[in-house]
Amino acid sequence: METHRRKRVEIVVERARAPTILGRIRELGATGYTLIPDVSGQGHRGMMGGGEVFDTYRTVMILVIAHEDLARTLLAEIHALLENYTGIVYLSDVEVVRADHF
Repeated sequence: METHRRKRVEIVVERARAPTILGRIRELGATGYTLIPDVSGQGHRGMMGGGEVFDTYRTVMILVIAHEDLARTLLAEIHALLENYTGIVYLSDVEVVRADHF
């Protein structure tokens, strides 16, 4: 089966920041994204997600698959948006089957 190399941008943020980030993802030209609600984990700021009473503090994961140039632009832009907020963004290699979707 033929596969095509792309980049995967993963963003974990508080739910309240997600609309701003999703808007920027669309503005920069991504053809789509996946939103995973209610993720949790622990990092250098302690525990994120899990058990919050208010939706504002719940965390979500946003996944974007894109060509490398767009993925690197997204990485830089989203990183700048998170400068004063809790959240992480990272980039990894993936292979996709349906190249025309990404």
